[in-house]
Amino acid sequence: MLVRSANDRDWRSPETRGYEDEAKLRDLIAASPSLLPGVDERRVAVVTELRVPSVGKADVVVVDADGEITIVECKLEKNPEIRRWVIGQVFSYAGGLWQLGYDDLERAFAARNAKLSAPFTKNSDWDEMTFRDAVAEGLAKGSFRLVIAVDDITDELKQTVLYINRHTVAEVRLLALELRYADHEGVEILLPEVYGEESADEPRAARQWDEPSFLRKLGEKHGKAEAQVARQVIEWARVQQLRFKWGTGAKDGSFIPVLDHADREYFPFALWTYGKAEMKFGYLVARPPFDDEGLRREFLRRLNEIAGVSIPEDEIEGFPNIRLAELAASTEALDSFKGTLDWFCETVRGVQGDHADD
Repeated sequence: MLVRSANDRDWRSPETRGYEDEAKLRDLIAASPSLLPGVDERRVAVVTELRVPSVGKADVVVVDADGEITIVECKLEKNPEIRRWVIGQVFSYAGGLWQLGYDDLERAFAARNAKLSAPFTKNSDWDEMTFRDAVAEGLAKGSFRLVIAVDDITDELKQTVLYINRHTVAEVRLLALELRYADHEGVEILLPEVYGEESADEPRAARQWDEPSFLRKLGEKHGKAEAQVARQVIEWARVQQLRFKWGTGAKDGSFIPVLDHADREYFPFALWTYGKAEMKFGYLVARPPFDDEGLRREFLRRLNEIAGVSIPEDEIEGFPNIRLAELAASTEALDSFKGTLDWFCETVRGVQGDHADD
């Protein structure tokens, strides 16, 4: 690399060439996440040193407005780990995040003084419920973009990245980002190049779920008992005359029964084909009458009376999960769950329109 200023006749080597340490590379990416392939820095939440359970701290984690998650591991060419260990390292972080819940990731961001949804709330076309569901689905199925960021990629690493891209499923996308760096008379120079981008460019397939496909998938993954629980919960929603909302996840489906009342949408839970009911306390915080903490605690208390269910008290503003296997364990458990949802609907329907607009 050679540079020259407007007043120079000759080309010269830059005064500084390369990074002082990997932290410099990490912070550069965090400050300019658009350097990452497929990432628009105007629509992302980004954090450094994110603690991943049982693994360690991921250098950079980025979540975009559509809920797609990018995990970045930074290594310098002089570090011997760039040869092979870095591959296992980035996959270890992916494995540590895999099957966490949305709330788990939100708490991990909060521990780094960042709010996961904050960068998107002013976007008029952004829907929080859709975002949460997309993030939850990505975590559940381990659908991540994995990026190894280096100052000078080796042929061995390049070949390994290309091999993994061509021999793994579409949900696993591994890229190498080379960011050559120089500093000359106060002017910083970056030369970015991406390897393996062809897999990241593959569109993520989507599908429109419905009742038959949802129940079939749930039964295949978790058995007839859980599918029967879901079938009975769907029938409960039908009797309550709730509006059905089906997800569009590429791999996992969701079912959200919506109670329309007083010009508001109320959705107490979502069922997922990965065998869980996600309770939507976090949405109820801004919806009368469940903006009242006492009512949310009563809702929580009733759920915790179900055999096998134990939701922590601090989840009254979160999105805790109940395994469908717990509801399938006995007729009494499922009846208690449906009875609690009956109470929820009766409570919402007791809200008058003028109060709902307060």
